[in-house]
Amino acid sequence: KQFKAVRLPGAPFTPIHIPHLVEEHGYAIDSTNLGVMMSTKIVRSKRKFDSPGHPSIMIKKYLRVFQDKDTALKLRRELNILRNVNHPNVVRVVEKYAVNEENLTEAEEPRQMDSIYTITYYCGVPLSTRITKGDYMMDTVKRWTRDALNALQYLHNLEPLVIHRDLKPDKLCINESNQLTLVGFSRARAVEDMKKSITAHRGTDYYMAMEMHVKMRKAYGEKVDIWSLATIVCEMVTGSILFKDKKHGNVMRLMLQYCGPVSEDVLGKMADENDKKQLKEYCEKNTLLRKDFREFLKENVNKDRGITAQHIEDEPHLRDFIDGTLQLDPRERMTAADALEHPFVYSNEVPRETNVPSADDAAVDELRNQIFVEVRTPVFPSNAY
Repeated sequence: KQFKAVRLPGAPFTPIHIPHLVEEHGYAIDSTNLGVMMSTKIVRSKRKFDSPGHPSIMIKKYLRVFQDKDTALKLRRELNILRNVNHPNVVRVVEKYAVNEENLTEAEEPRQMDSIYTITYYCGVPLSTRITKGDYMMDTVKRWTRDALNALQYLHNLEPLVIHRDLKPDKLCINESNQLTLVGFSRARAVEDMKKSITAHRGTDYYMAMEMHVKMRKAYGEKVDIWSLATIVCEMVTGSILFKDKKHGNVMRLMLQYCGPVSEDVLGKMADENDKKQLKEYCEKNTLLRKDFREFLKENVNKDRGITAQHIEDEPHLRDFIDGTLQLDPRERMTAADALEHPFVYSNEVPRETNVPSADDAAVDELRNQIFVEVRTPVFPSNAY
């Protein structure tokens, strides 16, 4: 396999190695879509011509992979997980390759791997970009929430189950059809034994559940992803990060102020006595009452957005959904499957049996009318991506 080294604006010193087959299949590099992060470099490649069934692709280069054990271990885990997942709301890898940069050929042995790449289908812009624009309504929030929950339910039902562990708006992408895709599996873990401790490579503080902030006697589980998604739902509604104030206050302190005190049962499961003492003292010294999240979101929604305080007021199930997912005690949080059945996410009425005339001819005519109504009633959420 031969490669072409391409240097792009914004990162001229780190070339992207493109397989010749990419151009032969009709793709052209889109130099306007380039992302450079600490550990990766991403470029979009579009079709040169319209070709249904052949979407744009993303070429991702992993940087400094072998600088230390942790970086290499994260990549190995990420590649292993992505090789084994297949879901419409989870990023799909279509090819992986390693390049010997000296002669621009595919590495034939481990020591020849100068750079490592994955090619995935293009998933769209980060959710954080859409949140900043605020160009959507509450129905879209529900659609994206449902897509994310579908992805999490799939991951949490795998054997071994997969915990994403770093869910945040930058790890969720939205395409032109408003479909959400979960990406960014560098901190994900496939867990065969839930009794084994999972502590390293934490996620991003603003979106992390309490059991990831403090060391617990038992390993945390997949419900850390549910907490993270709940914070993202609040951010989609208001336009602001939930647990981030203007003074850059302590995240844990805000969690307690918004969600109420930590229970004695949860305190008893903490492994660090100092953490336990500090949290207990803070809860005892302050009057901590759980907020009415519908009212809280109404008061904190940003101006000049598609969603207004009135739209939040018109959502009778929003508060209950947040109360069921944003719980300090993971045992009190809904599973992804539970959340998918919540009326805030799936607001269709429960199917009911309609009366049908007993006479066959009349019954057929009435059923014809009922079937017509069913056919004309849109599916929620729309599956026409």
